[in-house]
Amino acid sequence: MMKKHASFLTLLLMFAGLVFMSSKCGGGGATAKTPLELISGTWRVSRVLLNGNPDNTGNYTAFRITFQSASGNPTNYNVIPGNAPARPNINPANTGTWALGANNTQIILDRGTPNEITLTVLESTENSLRIRFKLPRNVDKTEPEYTFELVRV
Repeated sequence: MMKKHASFLTLLLMFAGLVFMSSKCGGGGATAKTPLELISGTWRVSRVLLNGNPDNTGNYTAFRITFQSASGNPTNYNVIPGNAPARPNINPANTGTWALGANNTQIILDRGTPNEITLTVLESTENSLRIRFKLPRNVDKTEPEYTFELVRV
């Protein structure tokens, strides 16, 4: 009888060990986020480069950009310019639609409208987003290139 209890206890301990090990090792980790999930959200400026040099002429502290999505698709964006200079502003309404392009390496704002602009995604992580864009000639004839280094709010 003692041997029977010992075998049962051994089996029970082995089963408990397997359950414990599978909960620690097996697929319980976080899944990698998609480019859409990484970009969606509200961002603030940590640094702005103008033609490769720090842009110290503007106050970007209150600048915010929000990329919204629903059902796995990009929807709208909204910009709160704060005290940022007027020149990098492409769309006077500060709102519109956005889409991902070129294998998720581009954010296209206001596709198919006169305000359409393509932002190149240089880096996209859980907490940082780095984008580069050139102002079109019809907005600024010198076509300045901006790089926005953003952090999640």
